[in-house]
Amino acid sequence: MSTDAKLPTEEKNDGAELLPGSGTWTVEEEKAVLWKLDKCIIPFVCLLYLCNYLDRGNLSNAKVANTDVQDSGMLHDLHMSQLDYNFALGIFFIGYALGEIPSNFFMKAWGARLWFTRIMFTWGIMATCMGAVQNYAGLLVVRLLFGFAEAGFFPGMAFFFILFYRPYERSRRLSWLFTMSSLASAFSGLFATAISGLDKVGGLSGWRQERPRTFLWIFILEGIPSILMAFATFFYMPDYPSKAWFLDEREKFIAINRLPKEDVKEEHKAFVLSEYLQMFKDWKVWILSLVYLIWVNNNYAKCAYLPTVVKNLGYKSSQAQLMTVPIYMVQLVAVPIFGYIADHTKKNWAVIVVCQAIAMTGFLVNAISTNDQVKYAFLFFNNVGIASQLSPIVAWIGQIYLGSGSTQTAGALGFISGFGHFSGISGPNVFQADDSPRYTRAWSILTVTYAFGMFLILFMQYRYGANKAIKEDDSYHNSHDNIHEKREETA
Repeated sequence: MSTDAKLPTEEKNDGAELLPGSGTWTVEEEKAVLWKLDKCIIPFVCLLYLCNYLDRGNLSNAKVANTDVQDSGMLHDLHMSQLDYNFALGIFFIGYALGEIPSNFFMKAWGARLWFTRIMFTWGIMATCMGAVQNYAGLLVVRLLFGFAEAGFFPGMAFFFILFYRPYERSRRLSWLFTMSSLASAFSGLFATAISGLDKVGGLSGWRQERPRTFLWIFILEGIPSILMAFATFFYMPDYPSKAWFLDEREKFIAINRLPKEDVKEEHKAFVLSEYLQMFKDWKVWILSLVYLIWVNNNYAKCAYLPTVVKNLGYKSSQAQLMTVPIYMVQLVAVPIFGYIADHTKKNWAVIVVCQAIAMTGFLVNAISTNDQVKYAFLFFNNVGIASQLSPIVAWIGQIYLGSGSTQTAGALGFISGFGHFSGISGPNVFQADDSPRYTRAWSILTVTYAFGMFLILFMQYRYGANKAIKEDDSYHNSHDNIHEKREETA
């Protein structure tokens, strides 16, 4: 296309100079399109992720609900031991991990709108059904089905961002998405405390009417929003930039053509078996899978046991839920900061290592200290360090696989996520009853795993550091931003 070619819908931008070599759009136009994408996509997907974490994290709050009342609480009412609770947490990830491995191929074939609608609706149903469990066996069945229903949401979101954003625009935007886990965790604690008065509403007080059953209401009231959001997803979510209802034809053209030419495109085939099998011959998929496995293990150990750990510092169950709120609110602020730094510096690996060091500091202090106030303070380090790694890790995977084709990019995100989430089974079992209340063994295990994770990140950077994404991004901005700056200087 010639440099002065225009679309039929193109209008002059107050005499703004078209960038030489870009052919069709100005920097100002590109910024306006990017802002429109952010405004219309980010808040909506954040709502979806908020529902996701409200539903996924409700079991830990249900566990401590009403445990101050004698002969009450979920473990007592369902005749569960601590080990049973750990297994109920873990069985979710069997379905979740198995379902995630092929999930992005379905999303590429069906489109994001239909794929996420299906996920939201089925997981909302399963989350709500947990409010009808009558025994431990029933809880296990619903948790397993819950995992299969939700499978594909996380790698699907990572793949969705590749379809709309450039490589070094993703970490900060993914970080806003992942802050919803912090907000959901904080809100979930407040919500669980607030509904403690619903002990006998609607006949859900339990099999024995004198026994409070708040945990059932936690499941039901936190599952309903996901079902409602499924309908919104069907009508709102775009599949690709070309189908974004909030962009006009010119904006769609810019949104499509500003993306790297070697990245995943709408016209690419959803699945090519030979390309997928080739992916497993490269060590990077296995190293990244181990990195993510470690992150998932430590994250779900933390998520599953934070209310319990806080309660063991001397708080009542209702106080413990409230005391988790400040920890998650600090995490809410920290996550986007680290996401921005990763994009700005183009050093995702360094940001990940720093976050691991922060988390390890919290682990070590909690393992060594005997002061409850100090231990509580360093729980902030644990959460910030763990949560702030996720967006740089996910964005880094997409950057490393730039130019690998749709099958390998989608397949790698799905496989790494599925493989990593198998440690959702081991994570909750890091904290054991015989290690209570100090959990010295648990904190030590988490510290050692992150030390190994640091080694993997540094090796990965040494082996695959000079990736195509950095070269492509530097080339793109050198040919756009520098020209724009010169135009401003001569204006």
